[in-house]
Order: sequence, then structure tokens, then C-alpha cells
Amino acid sequence: MFSTSEDPETYEDAAKLKVWREAMESEINSIESNDTWELTTLPQGAKAI
Repeated sequence: MFSTSEDPETYEDAAKLKVWREAMESEINSIESNDTWELTTLPQGAKAI
């Protein structure tokens, strides 16, 4: 993956920038509208990654 010094390195850095927040929101909206995923309960003993 290629990265420039202008790209945020962490979620926290990206969340501070309007353009990145809008991009993340657009991606989430697309995932939700396409029924790409659904929330489930984490099985006992399993660890979220």
C-alpha cells in the first residue's frame, strides 16, 4: 500500500479531518444500504478484532 505524508496514520487522526469523516460516513452508508453486513452477538469466549 502506498501512503503519502498527507494521509492520516490513525483513525483518530482521520476523524479530525472533515474530508476523511465524510469519506468514512459515505462508506458506512454504502455498506448499510447494500446490506453488506449485520450486527451479531459475539460468542462467549470469542475476542473481537
